[in-house]
Amino acid sequence: MKIPTYARQTAAPRSGGGQFLTAQLNTGAMMAPANAQRAAFQQLSSTAANVSEIAFKKAEVNAQTAALAAANTFQVELETLREQSKQMTPGDAEKLYMEGSVLAENRSAIGLNRLGRNEFKRRASTIRSQQQLHFLKESNTRYRAQAKANMIKNVDEGARISSNLSLSDEVRMEGYIAARLSIANSLSTVDAADAAEAELKLVETVARDIAYGLVSDSASPVAVISQFSSRESSDHILSKLFPALSNAQIESIT
Repeated sequence: MKIPTYARQTAAPRSGGGQFLTAQLNTGAMMAPANAQRAAFQQLSSTAANVSEIAFKKAEVNAQTAALAAANTFQVELETLREQSKQMTPGDAEKLYMEGSVLAENRSAIGLNRLGRNEFKRRASTIRSQQQLHFLKESNTRYRAQAKANMIKNVDEGARISSNLSLSDEVRMEGYIAARLSIANSLSTVDAADAAEAELKLVETVARDIAYGLVSDSASPVAVISQFSSRESSDHILSKLFPALSNAQIESIT
């Protein structure tokens, strides 16, 4: 009997199809748990950082809100002090404002946390500077007004003494000189125009009151008018005033 034979249709494999019987090491598989743990830790850290940042932002916003409210209170208190100081003399006003502003700032910061105090200090510094500038301007205005009032008072007193014919020429001249000195000493604290006006008022007032006094002492009005027209008088003070009197002033007096 003939045994049939078959030709191979495919090439024989160079290696067998068997599998290794010993275990093989897989690095990726072994590191998987550690990688997963690391990723979880990183995610947890990131979440914690985000939560911490949100909490800080919230605290910062709350601190800014509280500081803004405190700063507004501080500004209102300073404005109140400025208003109160307007009714005082310059010296008393300065004492009230300087002492009151320190107390107001301390009161306004009560209850603020560290972040709030830092923000309040920043805002308070600006408010303090602005309000103090306003106060100094207002104080300077009050000081100049007070200086002008004092000057006018001294001029009026000097005019009253120097035009009083019952007093000696020496006393009358001292009164006139005191009034002139008051005007000169006020030049650094009052407007130049106010000083010049006070000077004109002094001369004209004294001359007019002397003229009225001469008439009251039985001098005829015609004689008094003649003295002004000629700019000559037996009155010691009046004779000193004539060079400073303008024609318009003489006409208004006579």
